[in-house]
Amino acid sequence: AMHVADTGFKVDATKIRLFLAYSWMMSKKHDYVIAEANLILQESKIKQQNVDAHYLLAIAFYEKMWLQLAAKEASKARIIEKEIGACDSLTSAMSLLIKGTYLFYVLEFKESQKLLTFFSNKTKIFWPAMLAETADLAYRKQYHQLGENLNQLQRSNEVPLKTKEKMAELLVRFINKP
Repeated sequence: AMHVADTGFKVDATKIRLFLAYSWMMSKKHDYVIAEANLILQESKIKQQNVDAHYLLAIAFYEKMWLQLAAKEASKARIIEKEIGACDSLTSAMSLLIKGTYLFYVLEFKESQKLLTFFSNKTKIFWPAMLAETADLAYRKQYHQLGENLNQLQRSNEVPLKTKEKMAELLVRFINKP
């Protein structure tokens, strides 16, 4: 832990790295995600932080279309999760957000929505869970409810512009899926 100036306030450098890696991911800077996640894996003795780092690597590798590497990282994360137990593995809001995002990438929208709903309950940030629900509706071609959700997400000031752009791109891909 680092100390901030003379305040006595401790900062966990690994938590900052997790937040940074997630921020880089949202900014499509996947090489930085990979760098931060690898630093976390080198430095952290906390198993949950290693789980989070492996899921971040999996997401970055999916973005780079390195699907086998992504699957290997997700597998490493699941092995550690089994060691520490499912309840313990999802205690932090950051862990919920990271794993919920990973599940979104692998099209497990119901599980993603469940974790992101827990994230929403902890943080009062509701749009990630709604985004997972919307993706699930698109994937299952439930267009009536999909339209309502899309309108709500597009009108929301909470949803970042980059997320709205990515959402539009993904939805076109799902809708054009045979």
